[in-house]
Amino acid sequence: MINLRKILAGLLAIGLVLIFTGTAKAGMGTPEGQGWTPWADVYVTWDGVSELGDWWVDLDLDGEVSDDNYGCDDCVGVDYDFSFKGKTMQFDEVYVDSVEAHPQTHHVVLTDIDGDGVYDGSITARYDYAASLGCPVRMDVIEYTIDTNLEGQEGYFKYIENEYCLPTE
Repeated sequence: MINLRKILAGLLAIGLVLIFTGTAKAGMGTPEGQGWTPWADVYVTWDGVSELGDWWVDLDLDGEVSDDNYGCDDCVGVDYDFSFKGKTMQFDEVYVDSVEAHPQTHHVVLTDIDGDGVYDGSITARYDYAASLGCPVRMDVIEYTIDTNLEGQEGYFKYIENEYCLPTE
């Protein structure tokens, strides 16, 4: 017997994926149209060994975190469980409890296309941040780079979290 609820739930899930995929540019998944505007860029770096990584927010989107932005060195907990499968490095990115992400955990798959030990990739993730009255609905396009040749050094693990906002009216 066919379960209509399961079919409808599956179609809804596929539709949501297509909606968010359809609002993306080729490449990094930057949302276009539908009111999404750039909000901030978050830069995270980690040496792959220490318990803490660096976290800096670029609010004016100028690519510099040393000006009027905020963040800290050796201040963000980094806890990733990497697994290697073929030419891919995989791990889960878990959003903090203070935001409601859709879903809360994203499975990230990075690829080393040319075998040089550098894994790249990105995810697009929507989340709600109720504490922000001006921008409670957000979307991230997180661009990851992991250079396995630099383990224990700055630049081993880094990502840029491009935050977009769907402003309230």
